[in-house]
Amino acid sequence: MGLFDIFGGGKKRAAEEEKIAEEQKQREHDRLTEEAKQAHEGMPWPSVVPLNRMKKKDDDVKALAEDPISEERKEELGQLIFEPKITADDIKDLSLQEVIFLYQAHALLNKKSALPDYEQNSRVFYNEVLRRIHEAKQLYMLINKQTGYPLLDGPFGLVYLEEDHAKKAAELYSQQFRQAVAVTRPGEAAPLTEDGKQPIALFDYLYYLGIENVLIDNGWYKLPIKRSEISAPPTSFVSDNAKRNDPPADPALQFAMIDFENEARWPVKYEKRDELLKAKMARVNELIPAAKFVVPVQELSGEANTQAPGEKTGREVKLPAVKLKAKKADTGEEMDMNFLPVFTDLFEYAKGFNQPGYRPAVFPFDRVLGLLGAVNGFVINPRGESVVVPKEQAALMLQAKLKKDNPAQYEQLQKNLRAMAEARAKAMEKAKAAGAGATGDDKVVQFPGNHHQPEGEN
Repeated sequence: MGLFDIFGGGKKRAAEEEKIAEEQKQREHDRLTEEAKQAHEGMPWPSVVPLNRMKKKDDDVKALAEDPISEERKEELGQLIFEPKITADDIKDLSLQEVIFLYQAHALLNKKSALPDYEQNSRVFYNEVLRRIHEAKQLYMLINKQTGYPLLDGPFGLVYLEEDHAKKAAELYSQQFRQAVAVTRPGEAAPLTEDGKQPIALFDYLYYLGIENVLIDNGWYKLPIKRSEISAPPTSFVSDNAKRNDPPADPALQFAMIDFENEARWPVKYEKRDELLKAKMARVNELIPAAKFVVPVQELSGEANTQAPGEKTGREVKLPAVKLKAKKADTGEEMDMNFLPVFTDLFEYAKGFNQPGYRPAVFPFDRVLGLLGAVNGFVINPRGESVVVPKEQAALMLQAKLKKDNPAQYEQLQKNLRAMAEARAKAMEKAKAAGAGATGDDKVVQFPGNHHQPEGEN
């Protein structure tokens, strides 16, 4: 046997062994695929479901879009589900709705009988949706026209990759008396603006609104995702020292206020509506004392102290006031009252305050109380949710926070309040004895701590 025959024979045997291995692999693939098909034989494919569980009284019809995938196409697509190994290349050319359909069908069939390598294959479908969101230059979101903020369906914001789907969803929500409109917002891959700036992408903006749960394509085949799977919080890669100088943001408070307004302005009566609204407002009130706020200030260095009471702080700054209709705590009478405007972040500040000469400064809740002076309280985001916090309510909020977080400081506060009440009662008795008559006292209670030094000015 020659040398050529030795090496040539070795290559031939290797080729034959490789062929045998491939045939065995194919037989195993076919076996697993056939077993998966037989285990799920006769199961129906998923269909489009309504927007949500709501339906009109005495009406069995729920808001429902037309199914974008025919039964024939479902049968064709569905064969992929039984594959032991699914790759991104298998689905890269499918439409978004087809990918979400496969994700839903995959999960549905796996509940009846386990599919091969379910977790890994399911992630392939899910990641493909995330990839398309990441690569989108623009996205579409439903906005509640009554609030000016994103429409919420439960805890979810509603995002679409196609404009016609967003507009149709707005129509479907109108059947439920939701005044929704589809708006275009920059995606993660949005180009620079004409002046060379990077626009704020939708999923970045949602962070400031506290919307961490997003429903993709609600009304069709839908997929819930986490906002953080598309965009990390702006402070994720910032050191603790640098975070102290970051612009303020309070996503939790923002979401609670948006959630309350979303429900309160929905003109629909249903069982336990009042209890639900009370619970949502209680959540807002719970979060306010822990927040920091952006307050407009105007420095008055070198100017004479000629401002009205309540307009100045110990650092010689002027504070604005907005006039709103509000009810007096004692009589319930509605009248014009003045409130200090405060904001949860610089986005709200920019749209809600445009008086010249002012700049934003950051104050924690307890120091905001020290700025109230003769005004009747403060209003959060007056051009947004416009949550009014009367002075008396703010004082109670602070007391509740101190009682929970710092019992010793709370006890000291109670002593101070009792001492002030006693002093005021004595002064009124003295004035009455002198025939002067009692007059109101507009002074705000000064709580422990320095309330006049801005923290983290911008």
